[in-house]
Amino acid sequence: MREDRTSPENLPTRERALGGNLFRVARVRFVDAMDTKLFATVFATVFLAELGDKTQVATLLFAADERHSRLTVFAASAAALLTSSALGVLAGTLARAWLQPRLLTGVAGVLFLALGAWSLWRSFRA
Repeated sequence: MREDRTSPENLPTRERALGGNLFRVARVRFVDAMDTKLFATVFATVFLAELGDKTQVATLLFAADERHSRLTVFAASAAALLTSSALGVLAGTLARAWLQPRLLTGVAGVLFLALGAWSLWRSFRA
């Protein structure tokens, strides 16, 4: 007779505590893996950085044109932001393999300061 792997006595302790509901266990593991403080920090940082950015202005201009479908403009801009975010995560993951996290944070900080200084310089020059 074949062993039933889903019977409560054959499940790991956490799965047993949930009554063997594997779907619920997968959902609990996902939620446990989600750091809500980090999520809120990243969301707020990216949201504030994107406000008034060139990408938002471009999206506004496309949406203002009555010939363009708002749904298409929204879907295309959302897909572009999703893709650029995915590339950022991939680049960060690859950089982590070669750089220490502290050095990576320092390099990112210097780049942000340089971009800020460049923006200020351009605004006073104009």
